[in-house]
Amino acid sequence: MSVEKLLSALRLEAEIKERSILEEAAVKAEEVAVAAREKSAAIQREIDLKRQLMESRRDALRLARERMARREAMLEAQDAAAQAVKKEARGLFQEFMGSPAYGQYVARELETVRAEAGELEEVRADAVTAEIIRSLGGPEKIAVDENVACGFVASTGGGRRKWLCLLETRLEKLWRARGNEFVNRLTESAGWRLST
Repeated sequence: MSVEKLLSALRLEAEIKERSILEEAAVKAEEVAVAAREKSAAIQREIDLKRQLMESRRDALRLARERMARREAMLEAQDAAAQAVKKEARGLFQEFMGSPAYGQYVARELETVRAEAGELEEVRADAVTAEIIRSLGGPEKIAVDENVACGFVASTGGGRRKWLCLLETRLEKLWRARGNEFVNRLTESAGWRLST
């Protein structure tokens, strides 16, 4: 074999090898590019999913804040209405205390307490009620107490047992018993929905 043929054969072999290496590199590059595109697409899908989840949570949080604001406004209105009802009740009770029927009312209340407690040791009351209890032959110790309004507090056992016959306790009992009914009527008349 001549040198030229040998060089030609070597060149041919080098070209074949070069093409083979380039083809193999192109295949590998395409595989890497495909894998990178797939990974990029997967990452983008994950980003999109997380973005949707974040937006969904943001919307849920906004809706929850709006519901809380509506509930807070409703509770404030309910509280204002309850305070107005109590104020009106106190005013009406003050008027009632000036009537002859109030003496009969106090007599019934005092009898109810005596039936449960027996002999009373002390009664603390507002001035009007204390005077009525004195006229009814109440216990020896009857004190006018400026902290007691619209009724009386009777006690036995050295003050260990007490009976509160006050407008405020009656209102609280009534509110516990029928407050929900009042709130429901109030919310219906105002057009509120409790579930929102």
